Amino acid sequence: MDHELDRESVDSQAARLLTVWGQRSSRRGLLAIVGKFALRLAGLSMLPLLPVDRAFAAVGNCASDWRLCGMWGRFCKDCCNQTASLYNCPTCTLQGSFWSFCCCHNVNCSTVCETISYFDCCGTASGFTDAQAQACQDTSAAGLCTRNPAEQPIWCGNAPAIYRCTTILESFFSC
Repeated sequence: MDHELDRESVDSQAARLLTVWGQRSSRRGLLAIVGKFALRLAGLSMLPLLPVDRAFAAVGNCASDWRLCGMWGRFCKDCCNQTASLYNCPTCTLQGSFWSFCCCHNVNCSTVCETISYFDCCGTASGFTDAQAQACQDTSAAGLCTRNPAEQPIWCGNAPAIYRCTTILESFFSC
């Protein structure tokens, strides 16, 4: 009989949790999250590199892009014979560690908050020179983005501690 009470308790707690979650989210939002996750699992996570985002990624727009609310660093610029990307470290650098921040934006007249991770690109990858890797850092005034309320240290982790630039990763998880 205790076993039945435990099952009812778990069932009622699960029902309550799903009800609350269902009231706070939409079917369309859930389908978007599941679809993006499935694309990443299938290895098709390069969709942010489509031409729609390239204008933003090439220079960065610190003031108006909601995804940069936790950014503290410099954008990557064209280097190592590749176009700059907001989402990937240049091939001549190494991806360091990261920090995360909760960024909010408006979608269909409601506020949505997502966890965004910021990765520092550091050091010099094998086969490249330090000069090539240093050229990846956007040193212009527009290349600096410090919207995070707390200055972030260099997050190079196991990579050599020479900071080059910062990229982002959208997790699509609510925060």
